[in-house]
Amino acid sequence: MRDRGVRRYSGASFGGLVDLPRLKRPDERRLVWRQVLVALARSANRDGPGPLEAIHPDTLVGAVKVALADGLLDDTEWLSEAAAGAALYELASAVPVGNEQREVGRRVLGRLLQGNAETFTAIATRMAFGTGKGLSGAGVRARIALVIELPLSVGIADGPMCLAFVARRQ
Repeated sequence: MRDRGVRRYSGASFGGLVDLPRLKRPDERRLVWRQVLVALARSANRDGPGPLEAIHPDTLVGAVKVALADGLLDDTEWLSEAAAGAALYELASAVPVGNEQREVGRRVLGRLLQGNAETFTAIATRMAFGTGKGLSGAGVRARIALVIELPLSVGIADGPMCLAFVARRQ
């Protein structure tokens, strides 16, 4: 397979986020962004501190600005909806309050409210393990009830979401 001049990024999966604003070529930025999204989607299944907590908030804001300018936040059709939603939620929860967080958060909320049951469950689980902010609306509560009532044969793994809800103080 021909490389087409795209360098493979060899840094740590989240380290690519640090370098994103410094990359000159859009195809390099897209490649690094996709690697970061995959790493975020995989890390969304783990407990403990968020995967981006070690990255300085200003660095995250700079990377999200570049991603917004390049249209990378909306280029997620290559990833499953559930994985993309979980990855974007991890990013939104790490970015400091501001326009960038609002833009990422808007996309996460859209996926939460309009996504399929698998997407909803992936995002709601991460939200419940985090602050739980955004899970109190009537529409969200109705979707939670629907997901919990789905038959096991559907294959939606709602166990982690239920555990997150019962483990919360609220």
